Amino acid sequence: MIFIQESKLEVCDERVIKSIWGGDNFKWMAKPAQGRFGGIICIWCSGMFEVNKELLGRSFCGVFGFWGKDKIPCYFINVYAPCDNQGKRVLWRELTDLMTTYGEGNWCVAGDFNAVRSRDEKKGRCFDEGTMREFSNFICEAGLEDMPLTRRKFTWYKTDGTAMSRLDRFLVSTEFLINFPKLTQKGLMRDLSNHSPIMLLNSFKD
Repeated sequence: MIFIQESKLEVCDERVIKSIWGGDNFKWMAKPAQGRFGGIICIWCSGMFEVNKELLGRSFCGVFGFWGKDKIPCYFINVYAPCDNQGKRVLWRELTDLMTTYGEGNWCVAGDFNAVRSRDEKKGRCFDEGTMREFSNFICEAGLEDMPLTRRKFTWYKTDGTAMSRLDRFLVSTEFLINFPKLTQKGLMRDLSNHSPIMLLNSFKD
């Protein structure tokens, strides 16, 4: 499964998705950009994940369905958080309400949260302790686990290299960890983007 944030695509079609995925065995959903801002895309292997329901919010899109040959019920939510604090508060509440509505289960909430959890996750810019606390409170209230990031300390870099932060991450529920007990979260090399891709692996398998 691939999560993309800030696609900047007002219109997303099969041709674009195929160029990203590289084959024909995929399904997808997208939340279009507003002008040149935003845009969220989810892509998954049609033979690995069977979608039952699509989930949409102001700053996220996701799917509920059944994973693998064992048909494990899973929720995958792709997040692109607003930069402003009020927008983030609305998102934290929307996500918490969503998880409360559908109940406990195998949740994976991932993407660009535009927030950090500690001073160690930010360098070279002003630190907002209130935003940090609200983000951590959301993670706790939602019952999610924030796994350590390996290979990289930061995921976002200012173009001139004077500032960097860990804005991107995977958050998973306890049930998700039980079903996928060998999860690791790994930072990858970045290319043209100012964000580094991150990968969630279970026993070294995608």
